[in-house]
Amino acid sequence: MSIYPSLIYVCVRVNSLGRLSVVLADYCEKKSLNLHVDYEELSLRTKVLRGEKVERSVAAIAGKHFLTINNFMRAFNMVKHDEFVLALFNSVGFRGLAPDESTLDELISSACCSGLSVLSSAKCIHAVVVKHTFFNPTVKLSNSLMRMYFICGDIDAAIQLFHSLPEKNLGSWNRYLTGLAHSGFVVQWVKALDDMLLANFKPNPATFLAIFTACCHSVEVDLGMRFYKLMSKYDITPTLKHNGVIIDMLSRAGRFNMALDFIGKMGFPANDIISVQWCQVAQ
Repeated sequence: MSIYPSLIYVCVRVNSLGRLSVVLADYCEKKSLNLHVDYEELSLRTKVLRGEKVERSVAAIAGKHFLTINNFMRAFNMVKHDEFVLALFNSVGFRGLAPDESTLDELISSACCSGLSVLSSAKCIHAVVVKHTFFNPTVKLSNSLMRMYFICGDIDAAIQLFHSLPEKNLGSWNRYLTGLAHSGFVVQWVKALDDMLLANFKPNPATFLAIFTACCHSVEVDLGMRFYKLMSKYDITPTLKHNGVIIDMLSRAGRFNMALDFIGKMGFPANDIISVQWCQVAQ
């Protein structure tokens, strides 16, 4: 995934137009683009990311290079301006352009924002993706659609979409496990995990985070700790996120002494989140 949208976001947050110019120029050079990035556009981008009302900016962006449109859609998603994402996507259609995978993925992401996380929007966006991919979405888009349905609360649609995938990658399984975990579908989650391992998919850090999240929601302490010990088998070092979920799981189960012992044995200093959880355990 490109780091440029994040760099742009940071530059805007610290209000550094000069650094923003350097980042965009470097982006154009890396992508071999002959784009003229002037300060008027940089100012426009800054206003957008700072949350100001610049509806007319959408029309200006729509006339830019296609890669610029995609990057603006990503930037809008980062600051939860889903209405601008939809407006930009519609402008692509008006210009007679066929959206690429990145465009469609940003459109799906907009449905996961707080303003559009409703089932009616999800179904419309799914239909748009199917139409523009000629009924054959890529695995990446299918994974994003599955996440969208989980977030919008249509668990049956997400499960059906997962099982209908002609090809699954580790990202598919991770999205599926995470969605089931957050939705409280413990039985389906355990079966899905078994199926993933039987299919010879090697867990990665995201997989273990999904596993611990599920164990936390279902208070399956023994299962969670068993998989925590298995991380070393796959040469994966636990992060603060992994440890944070384990502490949360132990706290929910009332294993306070075990949680305190776990915190004391962590191989690195606790961050603010771990510290808060520590206080909750101590109370």
